[in-house]
Amino acid sequence: MSRSSEAHRERILEQKGLLGKVPTEIARMRHDEFAEPAAPGAEADALEHHGTPDTLNLDAIMAQRVGKAPTTVRIIRLPTVRAVVAEAAPLVDYLEPFAPGSRTEPSPVLSLILKLALFRLSKKQLMGLLARSSAPLVRGAALLYARLLLPPSDLWQWIGKWVEDGTSVQIEPRGPPGTVGEVARELLEATSFRGLRLPRIPIPLARELRAHLLVMEASRPLVEFNRSHPDALAPGKEVMAVSSDDSAWHPARLLEPARGPDLGHHLEGQAWWVVFPEYGNNDVCGLGEIRVLPGQGVPSPDEAGVPLPPTVEEATEAARAADRDGAAASGKAYARGVKSFSQSLVEVQDIAVRSGAAAASSRGAGRCDEDRRGAAAVRPRGHDDLDGGARRRKRVRPAAEGPPAGRAGGGSGYDDRRAGGGGGYDDR
Repeated sequence: MSRSSEAHRERILEQKGLLGKVPTEIARMRHDEFAEPAAPGAEADALEHHGTPDTLNLDAIMAQRVGKAPTTVRIIRLPTVRAVVAEAAPLVDYLEPFAPGSRTEPSPVLSLILKLALFRLSKKQLMGLLARSSAPLVRGAALLYARLLLPPSDLWQWIGKWVEDGTSVQIEPRGPPGTVGEVARELLEATSFRGLRLPRIPIPLARELRAHLLVMEASRPLVEFNRSHPDALAPGKEVMAVSSDDSAWHPARLLEPARGPDLGHHLEGQAWWVVFPEYGNNDVCGLGEIRVLPGQGVPSPDEAGVPLPPTVEEATEAARAADRDGAAASGKAYARGVKSFSQSLVEVQDIAVRSGAAAASSRGAGRCDEDRRGAAAVRPRGHDDLDGGARRRKRVRPAAEGPPAGRAGGGSGYDDRRAGGGGGYDDR
């Protein structure tokens, strides 16, 4: 760093009252306040950023923690992307955004991304970071940079080509390593990355990203066929290829294998430059986007019965129909399963009644008899007297009738007392 640049930096910090400190405010300052004027033509190569890059589109508390992290303090004053990567790369041991055992303390990878965000990376700079085949952690950080800061409509362009990258990379601080392709797929499909909330993708764009992944899966048989027949792909061959303009199949002609740092090293030898005669434009197509037409003296996917992969539009429509059917099925299931409060209360009461009846019926017959005898024993005495009197009254016979059989000669029966006026209770 030159002395003039250092003096310029010190003046800026002093004007803002931040000299001698490295708080979050320094991390949020635009890098162009420190940097020298940009080179001519740099604006044309600038990337469109989404949201608030100075905070990585994170919540205020998390952005403040990243700004105060030790790695941020260490690299915040470095003037170039090259210097930042050289200083921070040894500090980044994994891609998970949090420190081990924490969900609040940021890991060094977020400090690196924050500093890169202050540079407002150009297309060339981001391509250079993604092309670092010897530093998969830097490539993973660049993918996370793209997911956090680039518009959702550009995510497939920057992240999609790395879904099938099998380069080993340490994702978690502990445990076995994963692949760059796993990181890319998770960034496209999930709403969070290892506990870090990602910027929301609108539903139509999320459905389109899912359609791209479905097309990639459906293209595997075609990719394997083209890999197993490399001689079929040669300059000048007539093919059907997918145009990036409308993601549809069009007649084309092979030009030459595609190479270059922007392609991705894992796609070298697996993509071709093609020309579309009806439009006159050139495009890069992968092995899953090229079908050699039959009748050219080489094996053809059509002759081998390799299925034709769907277009992105077809896959998007299928995904939309699946979402619609799933939403309708979920709504019907929810409607069938929902009970009103009164229905739920009645069910609870019924359960309580059935439980009480079952408990009562489980008692033995002897217990029930004892309960009945006990109930009779505790009844009021007046009730017993009234019942006994009623029974005695029922046993009085009319006077016209004679004594019952077997008592003709008896003189002690209550009927004899009545007949002879011997003080029966009816005389009372």
